[in-house]
Amino acid sequence: MNKKNKILTALFLSITLFFSGCYEIDSAQTTQKQPTVQNTTDYKNVIASLEGKATTIEEYMQLAAAYMSKSGLTLEEVMEKICNSASTTNSFMTFVGSVDDATQMCSTALEDVNKATDYYMLIIGDRCEKPDSLNTFEKNVCLYKGLAQTLQAANTINYIQNTDLTPNAAIQASNRLKASSCAMQYASNGESGECSISDVDTIYFAESDREYDRIAVYSDGEEFEFLLTSDKKNREVIVTNGFCTLDNFSTRFDYSDLEREYFACPISTTPNTPEITITNSLIDSFNEGAATILAVSDSNSDLVTSITQFQNEISLQNNTSSNESTSIILEDVVSYINTQDQYKD
Repeated sequence: MNKKNKILTALFLSITLFFSGCYEIDSAQTTQKQPTVQNTTDYKNVIASLEGKATTIEEYMQLAAAYMSKSGLTLEEVMEKICNSASTTNSFMTFVGSVDDATQMCSTALEDVNKATDYYMLIIGDRCEKPDSLNTFEKNVCLYKGLAQTLQAANTINYIQNTDLTPNAAIQASNRLKASSCAMQYASNGESGECSISDVDTIYFAESDREYDRIAVYSDGEEFEFLLTSDKKNREVIVTNGFCTLDNFSTRFDYSDLEREYFACPISTTPNTPEITITNSLIDSFNEGAATILAVSDSNSDLVTSITQFQNEISLQNNTSSNESTSIILEDVVSYINTQDQYKD
């Protein structure tokens, strides 16, 4: 390893281990472990000082680590949770649950991980597809990117099942996960699966200059609202977070707070930026993350074993014969979500 690579690797390790999560958001949650003020200040200072100004690999690394930590988890913690999940029967959803426990107070968790992934991409681009041509530092960055993308997929499921809930949240989380699979199926082929679905209307959000088709999904006696991209030829389900008005993203409300007309609020709020959909944030992120981790990791490692187990659980192909990446598709996710009833308490 040359001097530059050693410096960059040391830099990554120091900033990853030093930053901590986002639990300072709600000081009333005294049951959660609070970080020191110094740690909280550090990742905030990194973002404040470098966002929009970073030009070097070192600065991109700092920003990526800062956004990972802001989301509630460092990459070291993500790897640990992935590996610990492998010993369970339902390993991927165990990983999803452990991520939710760590990031449940971070309202921007998904957006933060997306930003971290973007900074790793600025460093490595698409070179992870050819790992034999990479040096040690570049392989490490590929691993970091793969871990971030795997976390992104887990965060997406948590947004799907935990946001926009009515007061009876304990019952509704599993119902909404099932409803989301019906919404995905409806967006893809017009079928409603095990739910009843009706088209409501088309709505327009002024701040993002975007239009969505709104649908109502009825699952197990509960009604859930979903937004679809308005492109009828390539419809996708939008990842949302809370409810808001059509002209103001700044104030979001829980479902239980609704007394006036609010709408499921998309995470993507900036004009001319990519939509955050279940397809790109869950399916594409999982596939890219898994493929990258498997490409640059020791085939005998616990991490590879865990990622392969995740793939085999979700994929209808159930390819257990090798550690080569098996991509999941929408039908796999729908089927996998619909099997989760067997794991309820």
